[in-house]
Amino acid sequence: MPATDMRGLGWLLAAVATAALLWTLSDVVMLVFAAILLAVLLRGAALLLARYTRLPVGGALAVIILLLVSVCCGFGWYFGPRFVSEGQQLILQIQHYVGHLQQDQGFWGQMARRAMAAKGDFAIAPLAPKLLTMTFGTGGGILLLLATTLYLAISPDLYLRGIIRLLPVPRRRRAEDIAFQLCQTLRYWMLGQMVDMGVVGVLSMTGLALLGIPLPLALGVLAGLLTFVPYVGAILAGIPAVIVASTVGKLERIPFTLVHGIRSSFLFERATLSDQTSPFDWMLL
Repeated sequence: MPATDMRGLGWLLAAVATAALLWTLSDVVMLVFAAILLAVLLRGAALLLARYTRLPVGGALAVIILLLVSVCCGFGWYFGPRFVSEGQQLILQIQHYVGHLQQDQGFWGQMARRAMAAKGDFAIAPLAPKLLTMTFGTGGGILLLLATTLYLAISPDLYLRGIIRLLPVPRRRRAEDIAFQLCQTLRYWMLGQMVDMGVVGVLSMTGLALLGIPLPLALGVLAGLLTFVPYVGAILAGIPAVIVASTVGKLERIPFTLVHGIRSSFLFERATLSDQTSPFDWMLL
């Protein structure tokens, strides 16, 4: 067999082996990817704070982390019981709506029965824990995510240099440039996502509360979290709101909130604070 064919076969086998390894370690890959996103955001906030306060980057990072922990603890203490209560009520409302929809003899009832028959037993209550477990595993996985995020945020250059040294010497300079541009773009992208999620969540919660629709806190938090999902997140966030409103006979008021959510989705274009280059486009260079 010619040398070129052997080389091509070797590259093919390496690609297949890499794909199989990534598939097998998909949970680890997702955890590392999430840690990189959070670390880039924390590091960017620390650099910004250090620039305006003359604190060392490590001290600024500690201030940012303490501030985030304080905000999370305050939110949990003030809104935690209400959020848990509304979350449980939201699950019951969706279960009731799905059961009512299955009894409908129309088109949507037939579609619901077919979907339930295809999926087997339908349980909404454990859905969120299952999603969390599939993504990060148990509580140990979340602790590992936080620890990895802290290590990457404290010493990003150490790990970046280690990865770059795995590449051939002629390509290291180019890899450094791409890594720098990727970090910058990813930092602005994550900042834009956080702003977008916060604005959409607050506006959704406020709009639902003003319209008198039950469970505004749970629906607002859900809308904010789902905003992170591109394109379909805003649609998925509107479904529970429509279900809850329909059960109390206020479906006619929902279009205002839906229009408001659609308008809020355009905030992402303004909130990135950078050019329109996606952070993942740099991976193709």
